Amino acid sequence: MTLPAAPVHSLVPELGTVARFGLRQLSVGAVAAIDERHEPPRLVACEGPHADELIAGLEALPSMRAAPRSFKLSFSTSHGRAVVSAPLQGEGGRIGTMHVLAAPGQTTADRDMRRKHVLALAAQIGLVLARTEARRRSGGRVAPQDPLAELNSLASLPDAIPRLTPAVTRGLADRFGATTACIVVWDGDRAVLRALPGAFGTPDQALSDSIMGPPSNPHSLAVRVFATGQPYVTNRAAQDQSLHQHYVDVLHLQRVLAVPLTVGTYGVGVLMIANKPEPFNIEDVLELERLAPRIATAVELVLSIEKIRRRERMERILTHTATEVASGRSLAACLTPALEALGQATGSSIAVLSPRAAPPLIWRRSHVDPGLERSFMEAARDLPERRARAYPRDAGDPGWATAHAPVMFSGERVATVSLLRLNGISFGTDEEEALSRLANLAALAWADERYQRQLAELALSRERVRIADALHDRVAQILFAAQIGVDSLLEGDDRPPDETRRLLEIRALLARGETSVREVINEYAPPPANLVHRLTSTVEVVTEQFRAAVELELPPEDRVADVTQPVSECLVKVAHEATINAAKHAGPCTIRLNLRADGESLVLDVEDDGRGLAPGFTNHHGLSSLQRAVSEAGGTLLVAPHPRARGTLVSARFSLAVAGLSS
Repeated sequence: MTLPAAPVHSLVPELGTVARFGLRQLSVGAVAAIDERHEPPRLVACEGPHADELIAGLEALPSMRAAPRSFKLSFSTSHGRAVVSAPLQGEGGRIGTMHVLAAPGQTTADRDMRRKHVLALAAQIGLVLARTEARRRSGGRVAPQDPLAELNSLASLPDAIPRLTPAVTRGLADRFGATTACIVVWDGDRAVLRALPGAFGTPDQALSDSIMGPPSNPHSLAVRVFATGQPYVTNRAAQDQSLHQHYVDVLHLQRVLAVPLTVGTYGVGVLMIANKPEPFNIEDVLELERLAPRIATAVELVLSIEKIRRRERMERILTHTATEVASGRSLAACLTPALEALGQATGSSIAVLSPRAAPPLIWRRSHVDPGLERSFMEAARDLPERRARAYPRDAGDPGWATAHAPVMFSGERVATVSLLRLNGISFGTDEEEALSRLANLAALAWADERYQRQLAELALSRERVRIADALHDRVAQILFAAQIGVDSLLEGDDRPPDETRRLLEIRALLARGETSVREVINEYAPPPANLVHRLTSTVEVVTEQFRAAVELELPPEDRVADVTQPVSECLVKVAHEATINAAKHAGPCTIRLNLRADGESLVLDVEDDGRGLAPGFTNHHGLSSLQRAVSEAGGTLLVAPHPRARGTLVSARFSLAVAGLSS
């Protein structure tokens, strides 16, 4: 026989797919398959960058059947690179040979070409060859019976996903005699293959969840079938070194047949059936491949409907939370039930809101390893990254996944909303979007709670001033007048000593009462020159007159208690003029007033996110007056478009020395 000289040669397309998968998995130079059922034997596949070198080496063999009956090093090429050979098995025994050419630098075949993966590749290539012949013999006949009628109404059920695998197992039991099944689905959003609940009949959800991983896992039967799009069968699972033997032991697997699940050209996943009493044969492969599209369609439909339902659940959660926030309820009252609902909807074990300066709000569904929970809470507080996960290490170890979203207020992260799920399936884009939206609602609740607190503080301050004024203008004056009246009575000398003594006692009581009232007045009335109170009172007036929301960010009173009177008067005037201008001219907007010590300066910023300055804007009389007043007091005033967003910024700046403050 004359072998082809082309570097790539695959008579059967499916063989080329499997051979190319083997090239990537083994990192070798070339893979060839020889069909020995013909005379002379035929080279049916040869793939790889060094395919021509492997073909040349095969031509040097005395006979195509000179390859070994079992796995061994068979010959070396002219370049000294090793070639490993393994038999291809069909139903009646050996049907051919597979040869694998080592890559440059590979010298020890058993070690560098990973013997168990070579054997698995040979088993799959042999299966594809045998199946091709069986299809030819059957003439493409298809049995009309559909044993999967139970799948027809499954998608409409609310618990369809956990029902899928048992329904498929029951439908295939009579046809194949297999006792268990496993459906592994491709999750493109997360780039993992994962088993559905009830895999291989196990009721252990953690065990089912642990059957998952990336599409590069070399020990995964599901990865092999999904990547090649070709079936795989083993009738001796305990001796098949390409399988993860811990799963074989834990799930009691004896014989396994796996076929790809596809809808059109899209790979949905892999179907595996196991533990048929007799060995699986080629007819089983053909029959399961015939039924696979029906199962793939049902799986795709159920997963799509469940994804829609999950999105709807999360949308309802967020809508309800938004309503609660709008009603003015506290942050804890809004977010505690929302965390629980979102945690339930996403299958999480912990949902937490972690403020940076307060205890966290935590919802827990199940016990979590203390070390993992501690790491999760630290990440939630520090927010090192938006997501993290760990794949399962072994059977029954599901791994874990986290997602975090920052709660931003005035450009600063004030908290983090986080989820921890006890399986290695990372959170999808729809779940992360819902988490981010919940974080935005938390920020809104945070702002509303702070605003309500500021309003309460303003109302309290106003009430204290009102009480102080009333005590001063009424009670203190009445007591003072009463003392004068008693003094006038005491001027006369024509009364008995007892009456005089009694009047003196009454006058002493009135004096004590006046002193007590003035102590209350001094306690309730703000110091006239305190800058924080004066700014607060100014903002209160604007809020009442124009119904405009003004957010205050003010330092502690003692930090600016020594600001000089001229600077204090200037800052109050700037706050008054700028907030009124924003309320009158900026349209619907949020106004923020911020007083801070910035480096060597005392700065007052009044900013809004309204419509901004008109084109060709020039200072009107009020702003010109402000400019002069600030300049005369030794400061500078800036009126300009907001540098980071739309709106206007009015900024007054005084050096700390001019303001009378220490640096």
